Amino acid sequence: MLLPLLLGLLEANPISNPFPLTLTGSYWFLPVQILHYSPEEGEWVAPGPFLGLIAWNGSRGTRDLQDLSVWLAEVRHAHAGQYVCRLKRNLTFEGYTYSLARNQTLRLAVVEKARRDLASIVSEILMYVLIVVLTLWL
Repeated sequence: MLLPLLLGLLEANPISNPFPLTLTGSYWFLPVQILHYSPEEGEWVAPGPFLGLIAWNGSRGTRDLQDLSVWLAEVRHAHAGQYVCRLKRNLTFEGYTYSLARNQTLRLAVVEKARRDLASIVSEILMYVLIVVLTLWL
């Protein structure tokens, strides 16, 4: 089972210009850093309980990270808790460096089995009723 942790609210706007740009993204399962990614260094996963379970799924092949998502495999109750995604971005102009740092917090709750929503059950029943009615009508 793969669980995407998509954190696209970090305002990493696309920039296509000749100015030097450095970006890093990191994930923390508080208080420990569990993953770090930069276009120059690639992906680093901390030794410990997340090694082999978490993987970078975000932007690759570009210095401007737009997608800072990760995959968390084999989700267990031990993975429940607070995760923080940290973005650090430096854009250097002539004589000036624009720095941006953003944190996005995600609280992950793990349940034994997902429950179906009442609306999905009703819509499925109505879909089958509609199929039968249209089949008889045609």
